[in-house]
Amino acid sequence: MNMRIRKATTRDAEALCDLNEEFNHVRVPLLLVEERLARNRKESVFVAKMGSQLVGYACLQYALSLCYLHPWAEVTEMYVRSHVRRKGIGTSLLRAVQTEAAKRGVDQIIMLTGEKNTSGQGLYASSGYRASRKYVYTKESANEASHGPLASSRP
Repeated sequence: MNMRIRKATTRDAEALCDLNEEFNHVRVPLLLVEERLARNRKESVFVAKMGSQLVGYACLQYALSLCYLHPWAEVTEMYVRSHVRRKGIGTSLLRAVQTEAAKRGVDQIIMLTGEKNTSGQGLYASSGYRASRKYVYTKESANEASHGPLASSRP
């Protein structure tokens, strides 16, 4: 079966909802995915298609800061269904992301991955990415009044 990588369109929204739920265990509403695919200029989404099915995706977010000369980007999500892994799909998705980033003048692409995701780490390393010793700090919400510990106890 041949594989094709292309930019996602709103027609891919339902399949992307399914893929994202498999990967992140979150069901994003279809209308929201369609809207973001149509209007979000700070993100490029690429899909991998085998036959008539989408089997993977990669999301690239762009950022521009007054502190740096060039924009940078982050691969925020990348997923390939388990039954089609090790067929070059991940590599092809990364190539598409890198080509798009270069078109936008990006000089650095970053990505985060899980400590136990050794297959992903191998893919990234073989594609020229290197592990960083930087620390990542996260906070669930900047708006604790609506998302903090008290939010769940409100009526």
